[in-house]
Amino acid sequence: MRLTMTSFFPKALETIAETRVSVRRITDFMLIPELRSIENETHSQANNTLHSDPNNEKNNASQGTSETLNMPAKDGSDIVAVNSPKKAILNNLTMKLHKNELLAIVGPVGCGKSSFCMALLQELPLVSGSMDIAQQEGRPQSALRMSYSAQSPWIFAGTIRSNILFGAPFDQERYDTVIKACELTRDLSLFPQGDETVIGEKGVTLSGGQRARVSLARAAYRDSDVYILDDPLSAVDPKVGRALFENCINGLLKDKARVLVTHQLQYIKHCENVIVLEQGQVTHTGRVDDVMREEVVVETQVDDGASIKSVKMRAKFVDVLREFAKKAPEVSEDEEAAEISRAAAEANAAAHLTTAAAAEAVSMYDDVDAPEKNLTVEEVQEGETPIKVYYDFFRLGSSPFQLILVVLSLAGAQAILVAGDFFLSKWSSQSAEEQKRSYYPTVFGIYCLATVIMTLARSFLFFHSVSESSRSIFMAMLNALLHTGIDFFHANPHGRVLNRFSKDMANCDELLPYVFFDATQIVFMLFGSVIVVCVVNAWIVIAIPFLLAGFIGLRSVYIRTSRQVKRIDSQTRSPIYSQLSETLDGLTSVRAFGAGERFMNRFVEAQESNGRAFFAYLICARWLGFRLDVLSALFIGVTAVACVAVRDTQQAAMVGLALNYVIQLSGELQWAIRQSVEAAILMVSVEPKVTFSDMSLTYPRGDGPVLKNISLEFKGGEKIGIVGRTGAGKSSLIGAIFRLVETTTGNPPHRGGISIDGIDISQIGMHDLREKMAIIPQEPFLFRGSLRFNLDPTSKHQDADIWAALEAAELKRTVEALP
Repeated sequence: MRLTMTSFFPKALETIAETRVSVRRITDFMLIPELRSIENETHSQANNTLHSDPNNEKNNASQGTSETLNMPAKDGSDIVAVNSPKKAILNNLTMKLHKNELLAIVGPVGCGKSSFCMALLQELPLVSGSMDIAQQEGRPQSALRMSYSAQSPWIFAGTIRSNILFGAPFDQERYDTVIKACELTRDLSLFPQGDETVIGEKGVTLSGGQRARVSLARAAYRDSDVYILDDPLSAVDPKVGRALFENCINGLLKDKARVLVTHQLQYIKHCENVIVLEQGQVTHTGRVDDVMREEVVVETQVDDGASIKSVKMRAKFVDVLREFAKKAPEVSEDEEAAEISRAAAEANAAAHLTTAAAAEAVSMYDDVDAPEKNLTVEEVQEGETPIKVYYDFFRLGSSPFQLILVVLSLAGAQAILVAGDFFLSKWSSQSAEEQKRSYYPTVFGIYCLATVIMTLARSFLFFHSVSESSRSIFMAMLNALLHTGIDFFHANPHGRVLNRFSKDMANCDELLPYVFFDATQIVFMLFGSVIVVCVVNAWIVIAIPFLLAGFIGLRSVYIRTSRQVKRIDSQTRSPIYSQLSETLDGLTSVRAFGAGERFMNRFVEAQESNGRAFFAYLICARWLGFRLDVLSALFIGVTAVACVAVRDTQQAAMVGLALNYVIQLSGELQWAIRQSVEAAILMVSVEPKVTFSDMSLTYPRGDGPVLKNISLEFKGGEKIGIVGRTGAGKSSLIGAIFRLVETTTGNPPHRGGISIDGIDISQIGMHDLREKMAIIPQEPFLFRGSLRFNLDPTSKHQDADIWAALEAAELKRTVEALP
């Protein structure tokens, strides 16, 4: 009764409250309108649906084309909005795209070009107007296929081939043609396993240009009706960009309808039509020659307030560069291959660190065999958790004196409980007159008060110690994560890191304190029960060693299995987080390619794999419980027989007290075994002037240096341009300055050194070093929160500084227009 009221009942109330909150959250999530429902609702409100247009089919036939994509605006009303129909992103859009045509979308940053692509993909709801599609005769409208290459290339963990095929059947001829058109042939020839090279989560083993080309190859491999390409050439150098445009966009796909978002004006002359966007409005549209004559495209691409004269000055500068290029020696094939080799070296080094999640990801596709090499599998520790782990855990939150206080409070509370039971037994054995004396109620009341005080004291001291230990572990993990090298993120997918910071930390914060408290509390209760039973009937002492031997034997058998099952449960949970995070990152691409069901099945497989491990853990607990119940029943029977045998020498009250403690002892032993095993299992969560001087850089486990013998000096106030082919090592150079590559295998990542104002950066703490530098990354990253928080996350700057930065970035008008 005491264990039930003090432990099980409060936990039951807590579980009920948490269940209500969880059910409400799940209900709210399940009631969110689905994408298709949003489309139907908005179309029905405007009385518009996607439909075939016979007139367009006739027109197309006369033009030698067979498919048309229309987006006419009606009554000058808004076309596309997000979240609220009152705030439209794109307004008054009218366009027509035929087969064999290339439509260019141009405009300044933030004008709505990517939103235009999202509208074509039906990722944004229509407020009014319609999008009409005329298909070939005999072909259902729902059969329209679209391919999409995102502005920020989405690459999932798997092989390069699986990223390109994306679940489509493998066609060797088509595949080779796409690889050649996307300028990937030489890159793949130098990768460790060619197109079977496993790339990490988000393509971390590839350079920015390689990710862009893989994303473009994925779109080109699929035989689609419309290709939506959101600025795919921005991440590659001019030479590769020209080859991609000529061989892929305007070569391999020349017979398809294509939408190209671009800032590179040299390609516009090859387009049939162009749309100029500005602040969500179409300012100019039509044939390229007509729009170019107005010079509006050029004006749109430059900064606000810039004139044609300034553009011509820039053009003159470009002519100078071209003249210089003519005089400069041409890059030889060997030198170009060497640049690709550097990229391959980065991929090879990172491939050694590629995660098990990548290997699991490729199994989703029938055409790809899971690679057997270069995988760093998440380790599953075997054997019992060392005693040092327990010691280190408590040491993080308490001093030795505090630990002694915790032990004394636990022992004191149990001693008062046992003394109170003895006193109650003595009180009940007195005569009726004697029991009425005020002495007994007074003393028993003191026992009760002392019990409450000691119970609260032991609980406070224990939970304070454990919570401080958990907090220290979290801060140590976070500090280590913020100061680790970039190779750690190559070797560990987001799901694994999230698993450590979510489930494992939840174990340390929520489950581990309660389990430890129960286990230690019951240990002292066991000592108290054994003492009481032995005092009342010494013969029971003979049976206790056999009972303990049985319990300990069962525990040793159970813990060996359950600990490993729990570790498997923890390991199989990481792919769930990785799969979910990866799918959400590329949700638009997944929908555009119709791969939603495939990714859902992959998530279900990961969930079921984890569910099987967790179910096996529960079965192990039931196996132990049944055998503990049998041992407890035998011990109770032995105790009862022993009490009957010495009935003439025992008082009835003391025999009742002994039997009561025996019954408690059997239940407490079971609970002690279970909680001690649970504590051991949960401890799995605890197992814990810039100068380049002859600098070379090698990635951990890399085959050779990525940067070789670089000696440079950047003086204060200078603007230094770093140029080179895709994969030449530009990002690696920046990574070296920020010390993203650190010693991991005992070999220094860079020979020579890098110094700033004469100070060796290797001798500066990472926090101090990075706090003094700023970077604009190749792929922008924004935090969830306000715009001000993203601009000044540490709240160190005044409003004037922030507005000055916005004005310098040409964002002041945009921010002022925000609600």
